Amino acid sequence: MENVECPLCLYISYVMPPAAGILAYGKSWKKMGPFDLGGPSYKTIGVITMLDVFALIYVGGQPPNRLAIPVTLGIMVLLAIIWHGGLKKCFAGLLMALAAQTVELKKEEVGTNNDC
Repeated sequence: MENVECPLCLYISYVMPPAAGILAYGKSWKKMGPFDLGGPSYKTIGVITMLDVFALIYVGGQPPNRLAIPVTLGIMVLLAIIWHGGLKKCFAGLLMALAAQTVELKKEEVGTNNDC
């Protein structure tokens, strides 16, 4: 029996950004990057990507890997419980982390300039 839970989790992590983009496009995500496909094209490609990943998950859960899908779902539920149970309070996000780092760098620069 092969371990197929890891590739299934990889496929799920692969499809999460397009799925989030489909939900956010046009609402909180107003401007695309330099490779803008446009709303209908982006959403179409995102849906195709999601369908492909669901097909891969289905195929990965076929015999002899009958436990692959329940184990993968269990991992997802456990990670969601850990995240919503308090871990997200420890993660400020990329923009907040960059802002804090910039403030710290400016404080260090000010401290070194006072020595002049």
